[in-house]
Amino acid sequence: MTKASPSCCIASRRSRFSAGHRKAGFPKGEAQALTSLAEVEEAEGNPERALELLDEARRLSEEVGFRWWQAGALARMGRTLVALSRLDEAGQRARSALAISSSMHDRPGTIYELRLLGEISGRSGDHRRAGTIWGAVDAEADRAPVSWWLHGRQEPERLPEQPDAEFQLGWEEGRALSLDDAVAFALDGDQ
Repeated sequence: MTKASPSCCIASRRSRFSAGHRKAGFPKGEAQALTSLAEVEEAEGNPERALELLDEARRLSEEVGFRWWQAGALARMGRTLVALSRLDEAGQRARSALAISSSMHDRPGTIYELRLLGEISGRSGDHRRAGTIWGAVDAEADRAPVSWWLHGRQEPERLPEQPDAEFQLGWEEGRALSLDDAVAFALDGDQ
């Protein structure tokens, strides 16, 4: 007797979850199930398949106005793309998530996505930009504690690990930014 592969089982579960939610007329549940299945795919070493599932969850969420989940799917896509070293795509997804979260005044989501963009900037070698974003995040955390965010299963890394002069300069500039100003700064991907 041969054992079914995890991906085969995932595909089977996906069909059942999707069909059940679709039959019940519950696309929000379908989007949530797809996101859970994406996590399993990523854990099984299938990040490209995880991205497909997350994009489907994002699309469904957008169609029904489930904006909070749409932002979460985009942020998770950004996180997965960082792991694949596809930083430009990661930045695009993270900025899209940030635009949604900030428009809904979702503070934990906004902070998470700023941190993710700070990591992406650091990995891209733009230490001053990374420092500015992290400085703004740190200042916001000093104003009021930042709670854990559901979609932030993996906390972004503060890079560079050893802050250089550019990072430090940016960090000091970022400390002077309000959260809204930090969002505006981070959304401008051409800076």
